[in-house]
Amino acid sequence: MILYRYLMQQFLQSMLSISGVLLLVLLGSQATRLLSRAIAEQQSAEGVLLLLLFSIPELLIDILPAALMLSGILVVSRLHLQNEIHVMQATGLAQNRVLMVLLALGVITALVIWSLMLFINPWVKQQGNELFDRLQQTLVSNALVPGQFVQLQGQTLYLADSNATGELAQLVLLDEQQVMIAQSAQLLPEYEQGIGMLLQNGQQLQELSSFPAVTLTHFQQLSLSLLPSTTTARDHISYHDLSLIRANWSQHRYQAELHRRLSFPLIAIVIPWLIFPLAYANARSGKQAKLIPAILIFVVYVLFLDSLRRSVFRAEVAIWPGMLWVHLGFLVLSVLIWQAPNWLAKFRKAA
Repeated sequence: MILYRYLMQQFLQSMLSISGVLLLVLLGSQATRLLSRAIAEQQSAEGVLLLLLFSIPELLIDILPAALMLSGILVVSRLHLQNEIHVMQATGLAQNRVLMVLLALGVITALVIWSLMLFINPWVKQQGNELFDRLQQTLVSNALVPGQFVQLQGQTLYLADSNATGELAQLVLLDEQQVMIAQSAQLLPEYEQGIGMLLQNGQQLQELSSFPAVTLTHFQQLSLSLLPSTTTARDHISYHDLSLIRANWSQHRYQAELHRRLSFPLIAIVIPWLIFPLAYANARSGKQAKLIPAILIFVVYVLFLDSLRRSVFRAEVAIWPGMLWVHLGFLVLSVLIWQAPNWLAKFRKAA
């Protein structure tokens, strides 16, 4: 029991450290992208921070398998280099005990990824979208100051007056191809998954692209978009919760999405079988010698899963077994890597 606690502590410390570093790197990259988009689309700083925080569960889905692979390689290599594996063998403890700890950690990691994919990430995305919309609506409301011109997404607005109920009076809107004047207007917080505006009792002067001319149109009501939604694709199927997937179960893409959520976390259970044969190290090679092959195998593993996921969604591959073929293939690969030294030794002896 003491040995198991010691090994689990070593694996967890390494895995948490690597996960933290990878998360900071990915958050920094995402923050740069979100800030550049926020400047271009006039988003609030609170909205950018909100999008960044609510992207953490999605990032963890990709980070945890990589962290498990790297931490397993580093820890097992160190056990070889410091002769701890040999000490365990001398005291009658088999190397399989290390593999058992790795498998236990892999099962825990798979359960965490399952929770993130099935429940936490869809819920977080939904809450994040709602909060982001409220922030965007507040941003637009504060920007529309009576008597001032306001720039929003390439459109220029001028507001003459507003009242306490949020109704806008005498609004002028200009962009590159049209001018609209309305007697009254009202913000639409959920217009086409963004912030829109409903113009009432107005006129639209629009330039025609076919020849140099303009048209004048009178309208009673006209809706338009002010700030389109820049949240993370709320209509994307990967952010739908299980109730919506069950409601649309007859559609192939929803069946494929549920299969993806159930099968992708299995990568955390397959990885320990790859770690142990790859992590053998000696004093000459060093503990980092096996990192490059392990990283290459992991990248190929993930690319195969992503390619097969796309094929399943396009109905080019049957949903079942679907992505399970990739996991089975890499389990066979781990057995081949594990047995390769024994086969080579027998071949040399026979020769």
